[in-house]
Amino acid sequence: MHVTERYLVAQGTQFDADAVAKAVAEGIAAIAQASSMEELKAIKTQYAGAQSAMTMASKAIGSLDKDQKKEAGKLMGKLRADFGRAQRPALDDYPDDRDTMQFLLEVSRGQNAPHDRT
Repeated sequence: MHVTERYLVAQGTQFDADAVAKAVAEGIAAIAQASSMEELKAIKTQYAGAQSAMTMASKAIGSLDKDQKKEAGKLMGKLRADFGRAQRPALDDYPDDRDTMQFLLEVSRGQNAPHDRT
């Protein structure tokens, strides 16, 4: 079974490559439409926070076999990088809010906040 297949089942948790890619695309589109720092924070939480499709998919990777982990990990790294890059131009609009900027940039480095800060 490969990541390109619709589902990878791992100990009752499904890694759905199509669903996580769709969620990230929706998040990127939402970033482009955001009109405030508060909206950007909410988007980060929704699409990259503890209960997001990205986080759930990352957790599901742990119980995949070695080959599947490698493929799924590459996909997740690409999706996280894409999401992080999409945030950078939006952050330029809010240069005075350093704490929030740092919070949002954590995603571009593949890091999630230890707790929901919103």
